[in-house]
Amino acid sequence: YAGKVKVSGTIDASGAAGGGDIKVTGEDIEVTNTAFVTADATNTGNGGSIYFMGGNKAIYSGNFAARGGLNGGNGGFVELSAKNALGYDGAVTTMAVNGLAGSFLLDPEFAIIHSGWLDPISWYDLIIKAENLADDMHRNGTVTVQANQFIDVGTDLPFFGNGDINLATYNYQTWGVTGYINFFGVQI
Repeated sequence: YAGKVKVSGTIDASGAAGGGDIKVTGEDIEVTNTAFVTADATNTGNGGSIYFMGGNKAIYSGNFAARGGLNGGNGGFVELSAKNALGYDGAVTTMAVNGLAGSFLLDPEFAIIHSGWLDPISWYDLIIKAENLADDMHRNGTVTVQANQFIDVGTDLPFFGNGDINLATYNYQTWGVTGYINFFGVQI
């Protein structure tokens, strides 16, 4: 990985017969809230694959889509990862109107999932926002947060999502939550 990458515009690998593949790497990655990264199947076929991989840290605030075709096809795959810290307050969809929804993976070294107020801290942008994960549960077949070290979940406010979310560390401690999820100041 070399250099810093900032995406604030559009990256589009959509196609009528299936979505393409997008791969972005850099030492530090920032995807702003004005960014749209799309690998949709616009007619038939499966959604594509989107991979963003930060060699150090990554902040993902943009919109990512790898949807299945309107006339048939499954949703694609979106991976947002960082070798160290990762912040996420974006939106991901791998839906399919006439097929199976796809998968969304967040893959940092460690994950801090939080909702509500935190005292101002220098690394606040490296938090995974619980509200965004709850919204993503509606737009994806599975949402997985997979960390090398640990996953910490803490909230000041409840958040609700209808779907599946998987929390896993590489030491194979896995938590699966199905249906409505509701964390109230819980550490997992």
